Parts: sequence; C-alpha cells; structure tokens
Amino acid sequence: MKKILLVCVILALTGGCSTKKVPYVTFKREYKENRFTKQFQEADSMFKEQYKYKK
Repeated sequence: MKKILLVCVILALTGGCSTKKVPYVTFKREYKENRFTKQFQEADSMFKEQYKYKK
C-alpha cells in the first residue's frame, strides 16, 4: 500500500513539474518589439550592401 502511494506521489510530482510551461501567447503579448530595432536592422543591411561590408 505504501509503495503504491509512493509511486503515485512521485508520478504526480514529476508530471506536475513537467507541465508548467509559459504559453507562447503570454510571452508574445508581454514582448513588444522596439520600432527602432527594425529600422536599425534595415539601415545596417543597406549599408553592408552599398559598401559591400563583410566581417
């Protein structure tokens, strides 16, 4: 009886810990992209293309 109870407790703990995941929608809602980041990336790529800059 105690072995069965112990196995059930272990399964409940491992199952409970593995299902706690942050939903993608919540993360996306909290994260707002900085509008200047996109502009900087576009300007950077234009500069690299115009001056043929390579690292």
